[in-house]
Amino acid sequence: MAAASSAADVETIRFWNTNKLFANQGQCSAVFFFDSGLQSIENLQVSFSALNASGESIATGTLEIATFGNGSADRYADAFAESEHFCDDDLTIVVDQATAIIEGKQVDLLAQKVLVPEDFKPFKIRTTSARNTDKAAADTLTVVPNPASDCDLSYGETLKNAGLVPKEISIHGPEDTDFSGYGCPYRITPAPGTKIQTGSTVTFRSAWEAG
Repeated sequence: MAAASSAADVETIRFWNTNKLFANQGQCSAVFFFDSGLQSIENLQVSFSALNASGESIATGTLEIATFGNGSADRYADAFAESEHFCDDDLTIVVDQATAIIEGKQVDLLAQKVLVPEDFKPFKIRTTSARNTDKAAADTLTVVPNPASDCDLSYGETLKNAGLVPKEISIHGPEDTDFSGYGCPYRITPAPGTKIQTGSTVTFRSAWEAG
């Protein structure tokens, strides 16, 4: 039987949730990543409850790793637990029990306060091809369309369909000198027929008159 170990003999073991993956038959696999701190760890067992946003326990799980930490090549290890609830939003994981054999000695990780959870903040990842595609899209030119009629009430949608951003200035006529009738787009900038970059803003006025 392994001898008990004191906290002074044990380095901190850090862990964090790295992913949630849909598994078979409606199950979701929660993935956790452990850092041994270069200690030789055997029979790691971490039991936990999953609480929803109301604080209710809706699932339990146990993370198990047979052995890791025997040198820098084995410093890190993954552990998995499955439940139909582990892909739910706003879950909180509460560790109830955690034990391991560290350097040949049995350790209660919670009692000795050496199991430390970390918040995981992943990078945003893009590939070179995606970056070039984004740049190519930014360099694409489109023509500012003409209104479909003298009083095109859907001119803003026409601009959106052309890949442009409409900025409509509504005028309460007829005090504006360019007023030309209810809802009619006018004073369009840049002017229809102009080639501009996709995603650019087109400003226009639309006049309306009080009854």
